[in-house]
Amino acid sequence: EYIAKKCSELDIAYLHVIRGDMMKMYAGEKFITEDVIAPAREHFKNALVVNLGYDVDEAEKAIEQGDFDAVAFGTKFLANPDLPERVLAGVDLNPPDMKTFYTKEAKGYTDYPFMDELKN
Repeated sequence: EYIAKKCSELDIAYLHVIRGDMMKMYAGEKFITEDVIAPAREHFKNALVVNLGYDVDEAEKAIEQGDFDAVAFGTKFLANPDLPERVLAGVDLNPPDMKTFYTKEAKGYTDYPFMDELKN
């Protein structure tokens, strides 16, 4: 709440809020312990961007309701280099391989198939 108020006072263009504990989400544990999005929306007047575990349907519904303005799809974009096209086409998403995150290798960053590669 405090950060959102201060950022709003400073007229910051956008505030990016992560809704839970990323490491717990990756471990399959409960990762949302309290609502940090609603207080941010209440106290921040400019664009509110959120992240962590959203699927497309949940994101669209919450944006329509005014809960926030945009969702940053981090791992979904990483695993789906053509994410916007997949969403528009209603095609299944590649699942991200968490074991390849934050390594020094290209695997897991540049080797996910594009939608058109799966059709061949």
